Amino acid sequence: MVSEPAFGQRLRVTSSSCLRSVYRPVDIGHCVGVASTSNQWLEGDLKTADYSEAILTFSGPDIVANRYNHEIGWTVAARAVLRRRPDEKFLKKQLLVLKLLRHISEPIQDAELHSIKSSYDPISYLANYDCPDCVRSLVRDLDNGMFLNREEIFSLFHPEHRRQMVTLFEALYGAKDYDTFFSTAVYFRDKVNPRQFLYAFSVALLHRKDCRGLVLPPAYEITPHMFLTTDVVRRAYQAKMTKSPTVIPMKFTGSVNNPEQRVAYFGEDIGINSHHSHWHMDFPFWWKKSYPVDKDRKGELFFYMHHQMVARFDAERLSNNLPMVEPLDFNQKIVEGFAPGSMYHNGQEFPVRPDNMMFGDLPWRSVHEMKLFEGRIRDAITSGFIKTIIESSENSINRAFYGQLHNDAHVLLSKVTDNQQKYGVPPGVMEHFETATRDPAFFRLHKHIDNLFKLHKDLLPP
Repeated sequence: MVSEPAFGQRLRVTSSSCLRSVYRPVDIGHCVGVASTSNQWLEGDLKTADYSEAILTFSGPDIVANRYNHEIGWTVAARAVLRRRPDEKFLKKQLLVLKLLRHISEPIQDAELHSIKSSYDPISYLANYDCPDCVRSLVRDLDNGMFLNREEIFSLFHPEHRRQMVTLFEALYGAKDYDTFFSTAVYFRDKVNPRQFLYAFSVALLHRKDCRGLVLPPAYEITPHMFLTTDVVRRAYQAKMTKSPTVIPMKFTGSVNNPEQRVAYFGEDIGINSHHSHWHMDFPFWWKKSYPVDKDRKGELFFYMHHQMVARFDAERLSNNLPMVEPLDFNQKIVEGFAPGSMYHNGQEFPVRPDNMMFGDLPWRSVHEMKLFEGRIRDAITSGFIKTIIESSENSINRAFYGQLHNDAHVLLSKVTDNQQKYGVPPGVMEHFETATRDPAFFRLHKHIDNLFKLHKDLLPP
């Protein structure tokens, strides 16, 4: 007999006996259906005392079974997902998470969170962490002023910024219970860079078992300046200050003189930027093998997700009388410029890239090296080897030899207007997953990356 499903557990149902076992014992609500493969009735009841709904997913549409009887229809197989009605303790957790991320760039104002912050000291509870050394290192670096300033711009592609973030993440992820995890988050929230904290906390929450069911607020609600142009943010502030009802029209960057403006609605869509940002939190390129969750299909999923984005962008271009996007070439000019029209939380503006810019060497990476890395990757592909060498990660083999083609290309595009950092220009949109798809060059880069994966697929045996 199949035991009662746990919260969020997914169950594949292929016979009537299995479905009856899943929903037994029951007394309220009933759902029935027919399995086309065996011509058997699939029957089950909903235990409404513990579960608010049961979703049965078929090859056709989803049906939500509740107190009323439903005929489910024809199916090859069914999958049931039971959602537990949240209790008071769970709702309190969710509320505190929302409060913690409210006004992320400002100090904590909530009285309950402030009480946790002032009373908790992680050094006194080192036994509550899987990695006490991470906590010690984190506290020591903060005390010595070795962490990114709160007013500086955090970039995940910056090695030192990323190292600091990973230390914070490991302290949060390694907490042995939820209370320690959340108290640690509250303690460090106002001590580290806001976006550095937001990223580390979000990834930890998404991967901790005791956080399942907790929902992060949409990224565009936490950091709207990363998703909207400056004039929209300014008008929203103005409406808030004057307490007057305001309708703010949505417009995209560029002008009618720029052909790329015809498809700006796609790349600058808040939803696609949120999706891209969230995907890279689910599959971080810095993820280590030592962490409990195994990202065994990351390379395949990286290709699939970005391939779908590029294919959709090509379809949008064709429907707007534009040619399909051309792959990026490190030897050629970046034909399309881009003016984001957005501002960082510290008041610095995202840099503008004029048309026809050429790639320039970075202090730590030359264009020539990028070409060498690409050549080596192509050689590896033709030899039947690809693995994790395109979006380089902590698990990549021989990173010094194959480089970080994807990640370094993002930075090359981001810093193309000030590649030697002579003028201290802040990072461009390509250096953040929340903003990257706004730049037409993002799709050119990923068409280029896509072609490398296609080369691999073309060489696979039938």
